[in-house]
Amino acid sequence: MFSNAANNSLPFSEEDLQRVLSSPEGRKLLSILRAGGGDALHQAAQAAGRGDYAGAQALLAPMLRDPEAAALVERLKKQAK
Repeated sequence: MFSNAANNSLPFSEEDLQRVLSSPEGRKLLSILRAGGGDALHQAAQAAGRGDYAGAQALLAPMLRDPEAAALVERLKKQAK
């Protein structure tokens, strides 16, 4: 897990998030998530902001079942290593 010195409740830093979301894979994944349910994406972001990562994951799970989204997540995981 990543750490964030400014906010210990986040498992990643703001820079990590910006790097992922600015990558081609991250932008495409965000586009898929927005198309799949902008409200759910917003609620998941709020849940993560509160430290409720399980809740955020549950909200995103239906959209991440999309084969393209799942493949993008796997690519992003490999890039993070």
